[in-house]
Amino acid sequence: EFVAHQILILSNSPEVHTVILDLSSCPFVDITGGKTMVKINEELKAQNKELKIVGALAEVRDILRKLHLEDEIGKISRRDTIKDAVLRVMK
Repeated sequence: EFVAHQILILSNSPEVHTVILDLSSCPFVDITGGKTMVKINEELKAQNKELKIVGALAEVRDILRKLHLEDEIGKISRRDTIKDAVLRVMK
C-alpha cells in the first residue's frame, strides 16, 4: 500500500502521463503485489494516465497475466527496458 500510495502521489502532476515500473530486480511478486499493480493501473486510468511495466521476469509476468494486467496495459516483457518504454511513449 505504501508503494502504491507513493507512486500515485508522484504521478499526480499534470506533466506526468505515463508511469513506468522497472521490475527487473524483482524476482517474485505475490498475488497481493499483483493486485496492487492492478489498483495502480486503475487509479492511473481514472486520471487518463498509463502504466507500463518493463523487465518483468517469468514468474512476475505469470502473476500479472493471471490478473489480466497485460490485457489492460499492453505487453509485459522481460526484455523491455525503461528506455524502450520511454521511446514508445514518446512516439
